[in-house]
Amino acid sequence: MAAETQGDATIVSAGWTMPAQVIHKPKTKKADKLKQLYEYLSNIRDENFTGYIKVNFSQGNIGRVEKFEEILKK
Repeated sequence: MAAETQGDATIVSAGWTMPAQVIHKPKTKKADKLKQLYEYLSNIRDENFTGYIKVNFSQGNIGRVEKFEEILKK
């Protein structure tokens, strides 16, 4: 079995080859993600949100955003 690299794709063949297609997914820029987060926080503030938001960063970028809110309020 032979393997050859073409750009970002690796083609593995055993006597025959198959065409490889590389699909590039557009990435959201850091500034766009921060803007979306700010807009979301503004919206939930207007809805009297009573919980807390946990934002995880990975290498300077937003990794995950979690929202925690109490279900039963007294």
